Amino acid sequence: MKNQDKRNEVIVALAKAYEDGNLLVINQVESILTPNKTELKPALQKVLNSFGSNPLDEKEFYEIFSDGNKFKIETASARGLDVDDFNAVEIAQLANRVIHKVTSKLDDDGIYKTTPNIDKMKLPKTSQLGELTQMTQDGKSEEELMKKAYEYAGLSEGDLTEWEAHLVQDIVLAYMSAVNQQLIDNVSNITPFSRYLKN
Repeated sequence: MKNQDKRNEVIVALAKAYEDGNLLVINQVESILTPNKTELKPALQKVLNSFGSNPLDEKEFYEIFSDGNKFKIETASARGLDVDDFNAVEIAQLANRVIHKVTSKLDDDGIYKTTPNIDKMKLPKTSQLGELTQMTQDGKSEEELMKKAYEYAGLSEGDLTEWEAHLVQDIVLAYMSAVNQQLIDNVSNITPFSRYLKN
């Protein structure tokens, strides 16, 4: 296959993934292709490196982020630095990277993140995936679907933070999509699930 043909095929497949809401493909492509492009100044990079990789590690920052005040988010991202020592674009870039680092569902290797609450999560077995898929086809609500998914995963939604609950939902839905896509295309990437396949 010529490079141009392969490129066109990839573009069409990516567009289809966005149209179909294929979270597995979307999350991986975005984490690979849209990482932070420009280098931060060393002082800003040091601050970025000091942040944890999820809202549980960064509760105070996540609360500020959730409130949505842009200036407060930028100030919290600078973590003790004087924001006026840098230009506004540099501080905005730092804030975007901190937000991504703390809130994204995938780590830098394209693997779904974990927390102590969900580290032992089990991915649905084949028969369970069949049941979840059937529930989707039967038009069951997302709430019913996820209640069953939590049961299969060995988790209780009430024990999870909102971010962890969304992470579990993304993992289960992307796993369902990956398995169903594999049946169609005979190709699937299990890398994002590698942390949970061992359970």
